[in-house]
Amino acid sequence: SPEARELVHGTTDSEHVFALFVDRWRESEARLPLERLADATRRTLAELDAVRLATGCEAPAFVNLAVSDGNVVVVSRATLGSQKPARSLYVRTGERPARDGDDPERMEPFAVVASEPLELTAAWRPLRTGELVLVDEERRVFLEPIEASAVRRRVA
Repeated sequence: SPEARELVHGTTDSEHVFALFVDRWRESEARLPLERLADATRRTLAELDAVRLATGCEAPAFVNLAVSDGNVVVVSRATLGSQKPARSLYVRTGERPARDGDDPERMEPFAVVASEPLELTAAWRPLRTGELVLVDEERRVFLEPIEASAVRRRVA
């Protein structure tokens, strides 16, 4: 759209993909913020694949996207046009001491998504190609296939 085009100031693929994502996010009819980000991510990936096919590109596209509205997060691990695995992504969940100093005993949940495990001693779960990671406001993590609106699987 003209509004999304104004977000593009350079020639990087990231800027163009984000502009496409913004359009799909604006068009989404999902009401909940997490659902809206997931819907826009799925639609963006589908449109990228359609463009890849329409232009005759036979090379696979490895697309890991991460989007957030500041409260919820959606991350994809995708390969378009191939069965080859996408670049690696890992998720880790747990609890840590709360940031406020009022109650040193209070713990709060956390979720981290990274291209590689950040510590060797922690339990990192590798994501499968074709999976979305959804992190809600309470830092609960859910995994869903990119292709379908399947039943959510909660991670830790």
